[in-house]
Amino acid sequence: MELTKREREVLPLICLPLKTIQERLNLSEGTVKNHIMNISYKFPPTHNRFCILIEALKEGLITLDEIVTE
Repeated sequence: MELTKREREVLPLICLPLKTIQERLNLSEGTVKNHIMNISYKFPPTHNRFCILIEALKEGLITLDEIVTE
């Protein structure tokens, strides 16, 4: 699965509130929503952020150490 550079930056933060992701990456709310939507389309059949994170772990796109929860 191919993720863009920015999607790879958003992925470890995906379980955080939009506002937090926005602030951490210095992006607009719309841009964050677009990245999350694009990521979710790459992980069918679910659009649940937690399930996306689990699938990304399974596929080796992210490690447990990279996940940000607070």
